[in-house]
Amino acid sequence: MPVSSARPFSQPTFQGSHQPTQKLRRTCEPTAAPLMTTFRVSREPPCDSTLRCYAATRAVSARPFNHGFLPNGGRPEERLRILELRTRLGSGAFCFRRARKLLLAWDVHSSSSRTGIWTDDEGALVTWAQLVPGLWVLNPCRVLPTRSDWRSVSVGYATTRGHLIAGFERMEVRWHAHDDSVTFDIHSESRGAGLVGRTIFPLLAPAQMRFFSEQLRCMRAQF
Repeated sequence: MPVSSARPFSQPTFQGSHQPTQKLRRTCEPTAAPLMTTFRVSREPPCDSTLRCYAATRAVSARPFNHGFLPNGGRPEERLRILELRTRLGSGAFCFRRARKLLLAWDVHSSSSRTGIWTDDEGALVTWAQLVPGLWVLNPCRVLPTRSDWRSVSVGYATTRGHLIAGFERMEVRWHAHDDSVTFDIHSESRGAGLVGRTIFPLLAPAQMRFFSEQLRCMRAQF
């Protein structure tokens, strides 16, 4: 879920539920249009081609972050919503190696039909979630550097310009020396971005918690 001056936002865009056609794929080139949180009407979750086209048409990998309070050296801010969540996955070296592999593959929503994370090799990342049956939200983000040592590994992402939230999320798998346990940890810092984002941010708390809770559930389900 993360200072530049606030920028005005136009109304969120909407996508239909059809699959990208050949004509649509030809238009999936980066454009200079403002990148916006996008709402999609469909009975099904967004597929890989939809997410890939979303990232390409909005040049997600090249978009600047929409805040300056990145982890490890960012500018601190007050009045951020800070969430810290943890679940135990198991214990021992085998559990840690498996959890590490899943995290590095961003495989933290594998059994969820309501939430997900999509990434590519260029650093683009798109989060998606079901708001209500038939309505999905797609959000533009970028991947943060991975941190790893022999007992922990963490990945993360931060929001980019055009997102209605400014923030970041770090997910970490840690193998604890004192009791041999392996845990999955989530750390998120966020606030609203722009006039619209700041106005509706208090209403987004339940959606944020559902997204992170699904990550915890899906990781536990794989052990």
